Amino acid sequence: MSSFFNWLLLGVAAGGSISLTFFVWVQDNKGFDWGFALSMIAMFLCAIIAIFGLPWYRIYVVLGSSAITEIIQVYVAAIRNRNLQLPEDPSELHEIPMDKENALHQEFLPHRDVYRFTFCYYDTLAQLQTFSVQQGVTMDIKLTNSFNMPPASLPIIPIGFLLILVPVYDQIFVPLVRKFTGVPTGITYLQRVGVGLILSALSMAIAGIMEVKRKNVAKQHNMFDAIPVAQPLPISVFWLSFQYFVFGIADLFTYVGLLEFFYSQAPKSIKSISYCFLWSSMAIGYFMSSVTVKLVNEATKGVTKSKGWLAGNNINRNHLENFYWLLAILSMINFTIYLFVASNYKYRPESLDVKDEYDAQQRSSMSPSMEYI
Repeated sequence: MSSFFNWLLLGVAAGGSISLTFFVWVQDNKGFDWGFALSMIAMFLCAIIAIFGLPWYRIYVVLGSSAITEIIQVYVAAIRNRNLQLPEDPSELHEIPMDKENALHQEFLPHRDVYRFTFCYYDTLAQLQTFSVQQGVTMDIKLTNSFNMPPASLPIIPIGFLLILVPVYDQIFVPLVRKFTGVPTGITYLQRVGVGLILSALSMAIAGIMEVKRKNVAKQHNMFDAIPVAQPLPISVFWLSFQYFVFGIADLFTYVGLLEFFYSQAPKSIKSISYCFLWSSMAIGYFMSSVTVKLVNEATKGVTKSKGWLAGNNINRNHLENFYWLLAILSMINFTIYLFVASNYKYRPESLDVKDEYDAQQRSSMSPSMEYI
């Protein structure tokens, strides 16, 4: 399962690399109509491939109501029964079918005294896809004497790293670490997410440092107030690759770690829809990104000459570096909360892989707090 999600991420990265290079080049040089037409053709070809591949796909259908219905029923039951006392025997919470043979094929999740809610968001990713592009517009984007890298293609940097890192992680890192931890996936799902959260904070700290360097170059060449940009700063856009590289590794850990976690811990009837939990957290992250920018501008408009750290038209006069460092601090606070929650989480005992991971954790000599980093 772990390898499946790793290669799924590789497929997503491969598709993104085509979009951010070839499609962007077509839009810049041929027009947006050509770009949309190519996107339509790509989706049409994907549909054809999916249709022709259906005969070779083995579908495992869990009989019963839809996953959406079951999720809604959980909320309704929780509200209606909120004042009831839990029975001493957790098995009494399940409605066992009269037909014992059918009961053997059903999955009953044991009640566990763990946290009832938690979420994480991709706020930092949203910044790399917005403000970093604005930084790139002011920098030297030449790849060769005859070819310039479109600023809209900057996100290809972390995706390019993923194309290299995913096979290395899956084929080299996991088998190597597995020998020491005894965990089938190398490290546990929660550990993988924890590593990604730390790296996302580090990427924001590096982004702040790179922004200071970019602004210093603008000052040294008397281009600090050059708006609109008549010519790029004499600093390569690839200085931004440092922050993208670290976040690319963070995405490798967090993205797949969350997919594995949601899929392994969800009941059989909603395993397929468990993917939505990841996309929901990403959607919340992008929404929170807009809220964060608005709040930062409101809080800092009184201490700057502009309408806030990020509100001015001149990116050199803004305080983007402070915003990046603020995100680094918030990311570390988020990780601290995550560490507290993850260290008290109990894996489902029904999963063989998860049981092996749990046993490996018990055998490990690491402290409980370090085990989930």
